[in-house]
Amino acid sequence: MSFAVDLALAVFAALFAWRLGRTAQANQQLCVWLWASAVAALGGATMLGMLYRQIALLIVPGEAVEMLWRLSIALHLLSNGLLLCGVIIAYGVGRIRTAALAVTAVKLAALLVFLGYKQSFDLAVYDCALSALLLLVLCTYGAWTWKLPHAQWIVAGAVVWLFATLLHQGRVGPSQYFTPDDLFRAMEIAALLFFVRGGSDMRDDPSAQGFRELDWRLRTKDGAR
Repeated sequence: MSFAVDLALAVFAALFAWRLGRTAQANQQLCVWLWASAVAALGGATMLGMLYRQIALLIVPGEAVEMLWRLSIALHLLSNGLLLCGVIIAYGVGRIRTAALAVTAVKLAALLVFLGYKQSFDLAVYDCALSALLLLVLCTYGAWTWKLPHAQWIVAGAVVWLFATLLHQGRVGPSQYFTPDDLFRAMEIAALLFFVRGGSDMRDDPSAQGFRELDWRLRTKDGAR
């Protein structure tokens, strides 16, 4: 079952990365390029993890085999970081955008260093939970402040993603043949469906998309303020 779930996630990630890449090429938007790269990195991480598990079944894992597992987790962490960077560029402005990108880069570097000491998939799952929370905050801001309808799709994906991490850490698995790791990857596919739907419409400058800022002031019946 793990092989089937991994293969499905890798195939969907490849298709979604191709779709986002075509959109980014047509619109020339950096944020969409980053999301296409993030989904491609997730697909690569899944393929390496799948390869590691198949090799580990045949031979005793050595340093070369363990390197596949470390690279798989590293690509997963990179995918999370690129997703965040894409949303920061889409919804951030000025120094806030620069500072948020710098913090995301430092977070990724710190996690990659820690990966050298603890090669656990839980590290990627913890980062997924943190990334999902940040996406919720940023995209809720985009949905309400800038009135960007596509941000609602990303919010939905972040909710699914966060719920997947909670189930994984609770070690919830339908059966011994469908482990918590399998459930997590299956729910990642669902999250990607929402992410790609919303991410395709992101733009580097939200104010240039034709949406007006949310006006909190009350209006009278005749439209006066």
